[in-house]
Amino acid sequence: MAERPAGSLKVDAAATPASAAEPGAGDAGRDRLAAFLDCFDRAERVAGAVDRHFLVAGYPVRLRFAGPAMVPMITGALAHLAAPPCPSPALTVCIWDSASTGVDLSPGVGPIEDYYYAGKQGHLQSGPVYATFRRPDFGLSIVDSEGATGGYWIPDAVTFADGRDLKFFGWAGPLRAVFNWWLGAHGRQFVHAAAVGRAGGGVLLVGPGGSGKSTSSVACLEAGMDFVGEDYCALDAEGPPYVHSLYSSAKVDAAQLAAGTAPVTLDFDPARIEFNKAVYLLHPRYAPQLAKGMPLRALVAPRVTGAAAPSLHRVSPAEVFAALAPSSILQMPGPNNGALGTLARLARELPCYRMELGGARLVPGLIDALLAGLPGGVTP
Repeated sequence: MAERPAGSLKVDAAATPASAAEPGAGDAGRDRLAAFLDCFDRAERVAGAVDRHFLVAGYPVRLRFAGPAMVPMITGALAHLAAPPCPSPALTVCIWDSASTGVDLSPGVGPIEDYYYAGKQGHLQSGPVYATFRRPDFGLSIVDSEGATGGYWIPDAVTFADGRDLKFFGWAGPLRAVFNWWLGAHGRQFVHAAAVGRAGGGVLLVGPGGSGKSTSSVACLEAGMDFVGEDYCALDAEGPPYVHSLYSSAKVDAAQLAAGTAPVTLDFDPARIEFNKAVYLLHPRYAPQLAKGMPLRALVAPRVTGAAAPSLHRVSPAEVFAALAPSSILQMPGPNNGALGTLARLARELPCYRMELGGARLVPGLIDALLAGLPGGVTP
């Protein structure tokens, strides 16, 4: 077994205080996390240690796998954020499955049904420790949001990987729950949004599922623009508006793709088909365009229409806030005490637009023209 770095895998109750509002509330959560990490240690002894390092929203993160089974399904969409090993990562996530290692969850972790029923509502919380099963992916996610350790487990990586049974809902956006909870407590706001632009800045595309974020961002990628993300990104909670990349993946409607009617098409085969979406891993093919982050210049809320060409219309911050906040808050519940304030501030500080969608191939030119016309114009 690889040597355990100090403080990264064991839970130190003295170093991680419970919530001030509920003294002792974190004890149960820390106990569950400690039991989870003990299981991981056993799995790692069986299958060996595989470490991968990334820079996620500005923080050095180590993903520690028990054996190789989970590595490709977790790391594909994070490949553009790969970084050299950090001796003291801000977050270590311990990852394993039972089928390939022979190690199940111990009773100390608690009944999986508890996590499942909590997941139907959002998450299970004990002090700073958050956990859920099945939402937003098929697995148990757990993290100490105030500490430096989290974990992810699924029952069977082999079955998930080859598609014989349930599909692994994570190739496009792995570890979303862990990242959302941890980043939310460390100055970053996980948002359901897309972001594209140029080296000098870009736009945040906001709205619920089906509003056209993916179509617009993939069209911009194909046109040569920089791409931060098409579904989930992270925002700085303070300071000038800035968006961080989380995943270098893109999704296209699989039925439309098969029928040749998709408004955008990527010219290579998808990595997976998940819930009627073709999942494309964009690294390394589009590596030069995969930005780790960029300053934000405007907020744009796309809306699918029957128009022949897209058009932009200046709107109030309230309209764009209404398109951004609900899906971000409801999709990723967790430590969101400051989330509404962060999103409202962003809408107040940046010009806001509604984009009537039509003719996806014309979207990049429209966004380029918008960026060039804003103060301190951004040009290709």
